[in-house]
Amino acid sequence: MSKRNVRKQTQSRKQVLHGIFAELRSILRQRNNLRRPINKFTPAPPLEDGKPRFYVMFDNTPPRRISGPKLQTEMIQLPDERIQDAVLNLAQSVWHLKDRLNIVIRTKNKSVSVDSVINNNIELQVCADLANSKKHGALGTRSGLFPKLGLVTFDMSKSGVLEFFYKGDAKQKVLIVSNPVPIPYHVDIISDNGNKTLGNSVNYIWEAFKHWWPLISDLDILSSCAEGKFLKTQLF
Repeated sequence: MSKRNVRKQTQSRKQVLHGIFAELRSILRQRNNLRRPINKFTPAPPLEDGKPRFYVMFDNTPPRRISGPKLQTEMIQLPDERIQDAVLNLAQSVWHLKDRLNIVIRTKNKSVSVDSVINNNIELQVCADLANSKKHGALGTRSGLFPKLGLVTFDMSKSGVLEFFYKGDAKQKVLIVSNPVPIPYHVDIISDNGNKTLGNSVNYIWEAFKHWWPLISDLDILSSCAEGKFLKTQLF
Protein backbone atom coordinates (compact mmCIF):
# COMPACT_ATOMS: atom_id res chain seq x y z
CA MET A 1 0.00 0.00 0.00
CA SER A 2 1.34 3.43 -0.92
CA LYS A 3 2.09 6.06 1.71
CA ARG A 4 -0.74 8.16 0.28
CA ASN A 5 -3.26 5.34 0.74
CA VAL A 6 -2.00 4.63 4.25
CA ARG A 7 -2.41 8.31 5.08
CA LYS A 8 -5.96 8.34 3.67
CA GLN A 9 -6.89 5.22 5.60
CA THR A 10 -5.46 6.70 8.81
CA GLN A 11 -7.43 9.90 8.25
CA SER A 12 -10.57 7.86 7.60
CA ARG A 13 -10.13 5.94 10.85
CA LYS A 14 -9.66 9.18 12.74
CA GLN A 15 -12.82 10.59 11.20
CA VAL A 16 -14.76 7.47 12.19
CA LEU A 17 -13.45 7.63 15.77
CA HIS A 18 -14.22 11.32 16.13
CA GLY A 19 -17.70 10.64 14.77
CA ILE A 20 -18.24 8.01 17.47
CA PHE A 21 -16.87 10.37 20.12
CA ALA A 22 -19.40 13.00 19.04
CA GLU A 23 -22.23 10.45 19.21
CA LEU A 24 -21.18 9.26 22.67
CA ARG A 25 -21.06 12.85 23.94
CA SER A 26 -24.49 13.43 22.43
CA ILE A 27 -25.92 10.40 24.23
CA LEU A 28 -24.46 11.60 27.53
CA ARG A 29 -25.78 15.12 26.95
CA GLN A 30 -29.27 13.93 26.03
CA ARG A 31 -29.46 11.67 29.06
CA ASN A 32 -28.30 14.42 31.41
CA ASN A 33 -30.84 16.87 29.98
CA LEU A 34 -33.68 14.38 30.45
CA ARG A 35 -32.69 13.74 34.05
CA ARG A 36 -32.85 17.42 35.00
CA PRO A 37 -36.09 18.51 36.67
CA ILE A 38 -38.09 21.40 35.30
CA ASN A 39 -36.82 24.42 37.19
CA LYS A 40 -37.91 27.51 35.27
CA PHE A 41 -40.77 29.63 36.57
CA THR A 42 -42.18 33.09 35.96
CA PRO A 43 -44.60 35.11 38.14
CA ALA A 44 -48.33 34.51 37.66
CA PRO A 45 -51.35 36.42 38.99
CA PRO A 46 -51.58 35.80 42.76
CA LEU A 47 -54.32 33.85 44.50
CA GLU A 48 -57.31 35.65 45.96
CA ASP A 49 -55.50 35.88 49.28
CA GLY A 50 -52.62 37.70 47.60
CA LYS A 51 -50.13 34.85 47.90
CA PRO A 52 -47.65 34.69 44.99
CA ARG A 53 -47.86 32.02 42.31
CA PHE A 54 -45.68 30.97 39.39
CA TYR A 55 -46.13 29.63 35.88
CA VAL A 56 -44.21 26.42 35.20
CA MET A 57 -42.13 27.14 32.08
CA PHE A 58 -42.19 23.85 30.19
CA ASP A 59 -40.63 25.68 27.22
CA ASN A 60 -40.11 29.24 26.03
CA THR A 61 -43.73 29.80 25.02
CA PRO A 62 -45.12 32.95 26.73
CA PRO A 63 -47.62 31.91 29.44
CA ARG A 64 -51.30 32.72 29.02
CA ARG A 65 -53.91 33.75 31.54
CA ILE A 66 -56.04 30.80 32.59
CA SER A 67 -58.94 29.93 34.82
CA GLY A 68 -58.75 26.30 35.86
CA PRO A 69 -59.35 24.01 38.81
CA LYS A 70 -57.14 24.45 41.87
CA LEU A 71 -55.86 21.36 43.60
CA GLN A 72 -52.99 19.70 45.42
CA THR A 73 -51.68 16.37 44.21
CA GLU A 74 -48.59 14.21 44.41
CA MET A 75 -48.38 13.38 40.72
CA ILE A 76 -49.90 14.58 37.48
CA GLN A 77 -49.70 12.85 34.09
CA LEU A 78 -49.76 14.93 30.93
CA PRO A 79 -48.73 14.72 27.29
CA ASP A 80 -45.54 16.64 26.62
CA GLU A 81 -44.36 16.15 23.07
CA ARG A 82 -41.13 18.05 23.65
CA ILE A 83 -40.06 15.63 26.40
CA GLN A 84 -41.37 12.57 24.58
CA ASP A 85 -39.50 13.60 21.41
CA ALA A 86 -36.30 14.02 23.45
CA VAL A 87 -36.69 10.47 24.80
CA LEU A 88 -37.23 9.07 21.30
CA ASN A 89 -34.21 10.99 20.03
CA LEU A 90 -32.13 9.38 22.80
CA ALA A 91 -33.40 5.94 21.74
CA GLN A 92 -32.46 6.75 18.13
CA SER A 93 -28.96 7.82 19.12
CA VAL A 94 -28.37 4.64 21.13
CA TRP A 95 -29.77 2.42 18.39
CA HIS A 96 -27.95 4.03 15.46
CA LEU A 97 -24.61 3.82 17.25
CA LYS A 98 -24.55 0.35 15.67
CA ASP A 99 -23.85 1.89 12.26
CA ARG A 100 -20.69 3.63 13.41
CA LEU A 101 -19.55 0.54 15.32
CA ASN A 102 -19.96 -1.51 12.15
CA ILE A 103 -17.69 0.94 10.33
CA VAL A 104 -15.00 0.54 13.00
CA ILE A 105 -15.31 -3.24 12.75
CA ARG A 106 -14.73 -3.05 9.00
CA THR A 107 -11.79 -0.65 9.23
CA LYS A 108 -10.10 -2.87 11.84
CA ASN A 109 -11.01 -6.14 10.12
CA LYS A 110 -12.50 -7.48 13.34
CA SER A 111 -14.64 -10.62 13.43
CA VAL A 112 -16.99 -9.37 16.16
CA SER A 113 -20.67 -8.93 15.31
CA VAL A 114 -22.97 -6.02 16.10
CA ASP A 115 -25.99 -8.20 15.28
CA SER A 116 -25.04 -10.74 17.94
CA VAL A 117 -25.08 -7.97 20.56
CA ILE A 118 -28.51 -6.82 19.38
CA ASN A 119 -30.01 -10.29 19.17
CA ASN A 120 -28.97 -11.08 22.74
CA ASN A 121 -30.35 -7.90 24.32
CA ILE A 122 -34.04 -7.08 24.52
CA GLU A 123 -33.26 -3.52 25.66
CA LEU A 124 -31.48 -2.73 22.38
CA GLN A 125 -34.36 -4.30 20.45
CA VAL A 126 -36.80 -2.05 22.31
CA CYS A 127 -34.60 0.93 21.40
CA ALA A 128 -34.82 -0.17 17.78
CA ASP A 129 -38.61 -0.27 17.98
CA LEU A 130 -38.81 3.18 19.59
CA ALA A 131 -36.36 4.64 17.07
CA ASN A 132 -38.23 3.16 14.12
CA SER A 133 -41.59 4.32 15.48
CA LYS A 134 -40.21 7.86 15.58
CA LYS A 135 -38.77 7.58 12.07
CA HIS A 136 -41.49 5.58 10.32
CA GLY A 137 -44.59 6.28 12.42
CA ALA A 138 -45.49 2.66 13.20
CA LEU A 139 -44.95 0.51 16.29
CA GLY A 140 -41.80 -1.54 15.89
CA THR A 141 -41.86 -5.31 16.15
CA ARG A 142 -38.20 -6.25 16.55
CA SER A 143 -38.58 -6.86 20.27
CA GLY A 144 -42.04 -8.39 19.97
CA LEU A 145 -43.21 -6.02 22.75
CA PHE A 146 -44.66 -3.22 20.59
CA PRO A 147 -43.27 -0.57 22.95
CA LYS A 148 -44.34 3.06 23.01
CA LEU A 149 -44.00 5.97 25.38
CA GLY A 150 -46.59 6.72 28.00
CA LEU A 151 -47.60 10.12 29.28
CA VAL A 152 -45.12 12.25 31.18
CA THR A 153 -45.47 11.89 34.95
CA PHE A 154 -44.62 15.08 36.85
CA ASP A 155 -43.83 14.95 40.57
CA MET A 156 -45.88 17.77 42.09
CA SER A 157 -45.45 16.70 45.71
CA LYS A 158 -43.56 19.89 46.65
CA SER A 159 -45.34 22.32 44.34
CA GLY A 160 -48.13 23.37 46.69
CA VAL A 161 -51.44 24.55 45.26
CA LEU A 162 -51.79 24.02 41.50
CA GLU A 163 -53.97 25.66 38.90
CA PHE A 164 -54.17 23.72 35.71
CA PHE A 165 -55.39 24.18 32.14
CA TYR A 166 -55.08 21.73 29.26
CA LYS A 167 -56.27 22.12 25.66
CA GLY A 168 -56.37 18.61 24.27
CA ASP A 169 -56.80 19.36 20.58
CA ALA A 170 -53.67 21.56 20.57
CA LYS A 171 -51.80 19.57 23.22
CA GLN A 172 -51.23 22.83 25.10
CA LYS A 173 -50.98 23.00 28.86
CA VAL A 174 -50.59 25.72 31.45
CA LEU A 175 -49.64 24.94 35.02
CA ILE A 176 -49.38 27.40 37.90
CA VAL A 177 -47.83 26.46 41.24
CA SER A 178 -47.55 28.18 44.58
CA ASN A 179 -44.08 26.76 45.30
CA PRO A 180 -41.47 27.33 42.55
CA VAL A 181 -39.35 24.26 43.35
CA PRO A 182 -37.79 21.90 40.77
CA ILE A 183 -40.30 19.41 39.32
CA PRO A 184 -38.87 15.94 38.58
CA TYR A 185 -40.53 13.93 35.83
CA HIS A 186 -40.26 10.64 34.04
CA VAL A 187 -41.73 8.86 31.02
CA ASP A 188 -42.45 5.14 31.18
CA ILE A 189 -42.15 2.75 28.26
CA ILE A 190 -45.35 0.78 27.96
CA SER A 191 -45.98 -2.37 25.94
CA ASP A 192 -48.62 -4.99 25.22
CA ASN A 193 -51.25 -2.35 24.41
CA GLY A 194 -50.59 -0.52 27.64
CA ASN A 195 -50.97 -3.57 29.87
CA LYS A 196 -47.31 -3.64 30.89
CA THR A 197 -44.67 -1.09 31.78
CA LEU A 198 -40.96 -1.48 31.13
CA GLY A 199 -40.20 1.33 33.58
CA ASN A 200 -38.53 4.71 33.32
CA SER A 201 -37.62 5.24 29.66
CA VAL A 202 -34.37 7.12 30.26
CA ASN A 203 -33.09 4.45 32.65
CA TYR A 204 -34.18 1.70 30.27
CA ILE A 205 -32.48 3.28 27.26
CA TRP A 206 -29.32 3.83 29.30
CA GLU A 207 -29.28 0.12 30.16
CA ALA A 208 -29.61 -0.59 26.43
CA PHE A 209 -26.67 1.72 25.74
CA LYS A 210 -24.54 -0.15 28.28
CA HIS A 211 -24.83 -3.28 26.14
CA TRP A 212 -22.58 -1.53 23.59
CA TRP A 213 -19.83 -0.97 26.15
CA PRO A 214 -18.11 -4.40 25.91
CA LEU A 215 -17.94 -4.03 22.11
CA ILE A 216 -16.59 -0.49 22.44
CA SER A 217 -13.97 -1.87 24.80
CA ASP A 218 -13.11 -4.80 22.52
CA LEU A 219 -12.63 -2.42 19.59
CA ASP A 220 -10.30 -0.27 21.71
CA ILE A 221 -12.20 2.82 20.62
CA LEU A 222 -11.63 4.93 23.73
CA SER A 223 -7.91 4.32 24.26
CA SER A 224 -6.55 5.87 21.08
CA CYS A 225 -6.34 9.51 22.17
CA ALA A 226 -6.98 11.95 25.01
CA GLU A 227 -10.48 12.66 23.74
CA GLY A 228 -11.43 9.01 23.92
CA LYS A 229 -9.78 8.49 27.30
CA PHE A 230 -11.75 11.38 28.77
CA LEU A 231 -15.00 9.89 27.40
CA LYS A 232 -14.07 6.60 29.03
CA THR A 233 -14.01 8.30 32.44
CA GLN A 234 -17.51 9.64 31.78
CA LEU A 235 -18.97 6.31 30.65
CA PHE A 236 -17.43 3.55 32.73
